[in-house]
Amino acid sequence: MRAPPPAQPLPRRTCAGYNRGMRRIAWIVGIVSAAAALAAGTVASARQPEPREVPPAASLEIEGIMHPLRLGSYCWDGLCSDTFGIVTDDQALRLSSPITGTLRLAIPDPPENVRLWAVRVAPTEAIRRGEDWIVWPWKIEPARAHVLAPAVEQQVRIDLPAGLYALLLSADWPDRRGDASYGLLVEVDGPVYLPLAEVGSGGAPWVRER
Repeated sequence: MRAPPPAQPLPRRTCAGYNRGMRRIAWIVGIVSAAAALAAGTVASARQPEPREVPPAASLEIEGIMHPLRLGSYCWDGLCSDTFGIVTDDQALRLSSPITGTLRLAIPDPPENVRLWAVRVAPTEAIRRGEDWIVWPWKIEPARAHVLAPAVEQQVRIDLPAGLYALLLSADWPDRRGDASYGLLVEVDGPVYLPLAEVGSGGAPWVRER
């Protein structure tokens, strides 16, 4: 029998060739990773819509003190939200009649229509409440609205008999940009303490001194 041919030595791999191969692999992995990250970012941005604007804030300044109004129902920038009532703070602002102050809307564009209602309410009429807010029934009559000037800032005067009121402000802007309603709970003349227990929770009175 013939003896098998001697084994041929394998070609020796040089360090330079090995390094070139590793760099090529790292380059390919980097390209693939970057493409995957770009695709993931594109999908994420497509799934997350840009944040929409919200209606402007409203406030009533009385004797140099700014009292913010609670945002209620609105349609703004194509998004609508309905509170099914007048939203106010859970504490009433104690005032004397007539109520005079400066009404402000935090937006440069003046509204087209501005109306104000003073809705008399009782503690047992609260529809629902949160940590620091209460929703009251509408109980408004369009014919009894106080029509205000279409301005972002104006002086207002409201004559009311003693009692608890949810002030409702309604404003809408031209070109159908949107509309919004706001609420402020006021106690006119003399404190009437309204325990939160009357709407299903214990706590301190609602009346807040100026």
